[in-house]
Amino acid sequence: MNASRLFVGLSGPELTSEEKSLFREIQPAGYILFSRNLVSAEQIRGLTDSLNSISQHRPFISIDQEGGRVWRTREFSCAPPDAATFSEKATPRQIAQFGALTGQLLEILGINLNFAPVLDLDHFPEHNNGLRGRCWGNHSQTVINNAGIFNRWMRKQTILSCGKHFPSNGLALSDPHHDLPVADASKEDLLKADLLPYTALMPELDAIMACHLHFPKIDPEMPASL
Repeated sequence: MNASRLFVGLSGPELTSEEKSLFREIQPAGYILFSRNLVSAEQIRGLTDSLNSISQHRPFISIDQEGGRVWRTREFSCAPPDAATFSEKATPRQIAQFGALTGQLLEILGINLNFAPVLDLDHFPEHNNGLRGRCWGNHSQTVINNAGIFNRWMRKQTILSCGKHFPSNGLALSDPHHDLPVADASKEDLLKADLLPYTALMPELDAIMACHLHFPKIDPEMPASL
């Protein structure tokens, strides 16, 4: 089996013998770490070193580390405010420090890819669509400015970034982790605002994560994630 295009998860805070054997054989492109894999800084560094040791290439070792409620290392590192709070109250210098410190922490832990920043426009802050507090604003230029600063300074610490959720999770009225929201937006609608952060920041993004929404005006059958 060739897993060179796959990211895989781990069952716990240490590699099992079965996982070591499997990963040595299939050589996945990367790994994603969740809270179940994270206990302490020392343990995480040991885990990422183990993943590197069984790989024939340097794998992507990834995490969701956005700030606020999406801060996977909260068991041993204080979670900073979320993106919405930074966007509302922080100076550009403070946002830059947030990005740099996030990158420095991940580099120490042996993690090289962060699934951040969120580039969605916060169209419906009153809805439970999985984005509460996670967006850098509800105007495209605000998102470009603030997410761009965070992204730029995190990448200066040698951490790869991933803009999300393309083309727009901000148009969801329900949580796509549990549902398939439908957005009544055409490609022309998206180009007016929601896609502007992607076009502006594309040269500074290493990856893009798709959203799990259905846009019938763009594809009558398939969601954006397929």
